[in-house]
Amino acid sequence: MPGTGMARVPIYFRLFERLQGIADVILLDQRGTGLSTPNLQCPKTNRPLPADMWETREKAAQALTGLVRSCAEHWTTQGVDVTAYNTNASGDDLEDLRRALGVERLSLLGHSYGTSLALAAIRRHGEHLNRVILASVQGPDQDLKLPIVAEFGLKRLARLVADDASVNGEVPDLISTLQKALARIEQQPAEIPFTEPTTGKAETLRAGKFALQLLVDMRMKDGRSVPLLPALISTASRGDYGLFGAMMKRLHEGFGDISLMQFPMTCSDGASAERRTLAERQSSRTLLGSPAAFVLEPKLCAEVGSPDLGQEFRTPIWSPVAALFFSGSMDSETPPSN
Repeated sequence: MPGTGMARVPIYFRLFERLQGIADVILLDQRGTGLSTPNLQCPKTNRPLPADMWETREKAAQALTGLVRSCAEHWTTQGVDVTAYNTNASGDDLEDLRRALGVERLSLLGHSYGTSLALAAIRRHGEHLNRVILASVQGPDQDLKLPIVAEFGLKRLARLVADDASVNGEVPDLISTLQKALARIEQQPAEIPFTEPTTGKAETLRAGKFALQLLVDMRMKDGRSVPLLPALISTASRGDYGLFGAMMKRLHEGFGDISLMQFPMTCSDGASAERRTLAERQSSRTLLGSPAAFVLEPKLCAEVGSPDLGQEFRTPIWSPVAALFFSGSMDSETPPSN
């Protein structure tokens, strides 16, 4: 499973209970998370986030870089070696677990980032693996998502909306409605009243085109949130930012609640020059661009100080280990093409 706590969600426990009927199930908290020591959760800050940070990708990246810098300094002063947190090291942790259990082979179940971890384990310790089950596969050199994948997801969703009598009267053409919404908010950013949680003062969030692109991109990747997208896009196209504002306030208020662990992991995974060039080229030609890529900004990764694992880490994997792959037809982040 992923190293970000999803293994603790009740729906997964039901899965594990069924699996226990045929095998021993071991839940490993990836280094830096859960019950692992240390857990690299960032300390709470009393400094308010900039109210205009959602106007542009550059401002959001600058705000996030400041948070990560402060968090990295905190854990470094605690004696933590940030460079020890990468996918290869976590793959080696699985081998250490196997040895500690005293078993000849492990079988792995991974989802999303958990598939990257499983693939690293296959590359490094495949002789000690029996079978792997990979759902929503994120392969080597796929940390940086390609904008065209989200574009295809939008078009699939648009076709479903057009065929749904319960919503097509309100949103007959989801793509053109989104184009209108993006043009409107680019011309005049949304102003969203909210109470700054660190000060208790009334403030106004300013959110621009980037923020709407980011929200749509995030909701596209969460199956539970996809049904909200027609309403979000339709209301925003009319300048009604009630739903958009509520989502942005939740995003802003929870933005500082982060773990340092995810940043050295992502930064060390890196992206090839070819992948970055392709993503940049697609970004200018797609509706959503690459809004979530601001977490991979070079300046942010420089603050983390975790070295890139290199191109060898991002090469394709060939292995005799038996594998079962799952992917959803509406998956807009890890599609079957991965």
